[in-house]
Amino acid sequence: MQGNRGITLMALAATIMVLIILAGVSLATLTGENGILTRTRAMKEEYRAEVVQERVEAWKNEGKDYTTRDEMMWDLYKEGLITELELNLGKYEQQIKIANQTIDFGEDNGVKKIKVMENLPQIEYFRKCRC
Repeated sequence: MQGNRGITLMALAATIMVLIILAGVSLATLTGENGILTRTRAMKEEYRAEVVQERVEAWKNEGKDYTTRDEMMWDLYKEGLITELELNLGKYEQQIKIANQTIDFGEDNGVKKIKVMENLPQIEYFRKCRC
């Protein structure tokens, strides 16, 4: 008499069902209204809003490297921090909304001065060569 080897059809079906249930739970965790991917996108937008807000505040307070609002916004657009739609809205409405944060660019009087760092000539060189 030979011993039974292998798995039965019932054991195979049970294993497949368990794998399907685990796959469903994993997909629900990744996607969905409160899933990992959705929360990651939201956090990315919040971070982008914080970076843009920080750069705008620095421009308002110190005139960091920009002469006008449009120049500052163009650099934000080139760096991928604002979209083309946000660039155009910011030019005409002086504010944009990223995530749940409204960023006010304020009035542009065009008299902001470029901040020059005299002891860092390599930065001055890159500033002149920037396209």
